[in-house]
Parts: sequence; C-alpha cells; structure tokens
Amino acid sequence: MRDGSILLHKRHSPGKADIEGLLSSGMEVLSLSTGPFRQDLWENVYRSRGKYDALVEGVVNLLSRRNALASDLRLHICFRSPLSYSKTVSLSDFRNRVMPLLRPEEITSIEVVNRFDNWGGQIRSVDLPRGMSLRRTPQFKHRPCSWTFVPMVSWDGKVRLCACRFEGKERLHGDGLYVGDANQSSLGEIWYGDRSRAVRQSFCDGSPPSVCRSCTMYNSI
Repeated sequence: MRDGSILLHKRHSPGKADIEGLLSSGMEVLSLSTGPFRQDLWENVYRSRGKYDALVEGVVNLLSRRNALASDLRLHICFRSPLSYSKTVSLSDFRNRVMPLLRPEEITSIEVVNRFDNWGGQIRSVDLPRGMSLRRTPQFKHRPCSWTFVPMVSWDGKVRLCACRFEGKERLHGDGLYVGDANQSSLGEIWYGDRSRAVRQSFCDGSPPSVCRSCTMYNSI
C-alpha cells in the first residue's frame, strides 16, 4: 500500500509536488486514502518506516496552501484504520494539525474503513493488522458488475473496465479486464466495442474474468 500524499511535503526540493499546479488544475475533489494519523498505527498499516512525518507535513502543506489561495478544491479523507471512527478522528496529530485546516463539509464526509477486498486473492486475513478484516465474496455474480462501467485509462493508454481491480499484469489481456488501447482506438470505440460487451456478458453467462470471481467489490447493476 502506498500513500501518495507523502510527496506533498517536497515543496522546495527536486521532485517536489506542484501543489499550486494541483490547486489550479480545476480538480474539484481530491481523495486521500491513508492510515491513522499516529506513527505506530500508520506504519503498521503501510509496512513502511520513516515516512509518517512526511505524510502529515504533506497534508498540512496542501491544506494550508489551499486555504491561503481560497481554492475550491475539496479534500475527501478515507482512513484505512483498525480503530473505530471516533478513535481515528480523535488521534492528536489529526485533531490538532489537520482538522483545524479542514472545511466543515470535509469533516463530516470523513470515512473510516476496516474491512477490505482480498485484491484478487493476493491479501489474506493474516496480512491485516488486528482490527481489520476481509470482506466476504458474494456467492452469486450473474449480472454485470457496476464496476465494469467505470473506465480506467492507465499511464500507457491501456483501457480497462474496472477502476478498483488491478493485478499489475500490464498486458492487453492480462487479467481479462483490459479491453483496448487509447493510442490505437478512440475511447468510444473501446467502450462500446466487442471486448467490452463480452466482459459484461460473461457475468450473465456465469463465467466472469477470473480476477472478478473472488472479488468482494462486486456490485450488481
């Protein structure tokens, strides 16, 4: 698990995050998925050492600059936490350093999740910290999953039907969800093409892509 907000603390160094560019990009909502704002808890969730301070500094930098520029960008925070909602938002680093910089609607929209997908069978219960658990896989998947109507275009132009499932197999037919290449066809041609229709139809036929069979994110349309 990676927390991209770590890079936001590098405002004046090589490879720095362009906070001003981000705030002026026209983006309306920025989602931050991160661990609890306490060093030991965050490091336990992300299996990473020595980066927690950069995380907090990065979020503070972003919000401070956002507020100074009166940007309309809204931050949506989703905590991956082994703690309850009340305990997660009460941690001192979050309560004292981050929460004062949030707008009222951002505070009320904070999410805390502790049940997770198995990521195509790659994550097991023993891999999770105490207080976290895996979701159950739905028994029946006979209608197209709504996620097959949420496109994702990767950095190299490859297009896939699901934005929440990714195994790291960056080939056109790597996991059955790659349906085209934006460098070769228009998004419209890909979206309404034979490959896209075949993936959705496979659910109705009882033979969805293998990566979808154990997925707990399934949501029937």
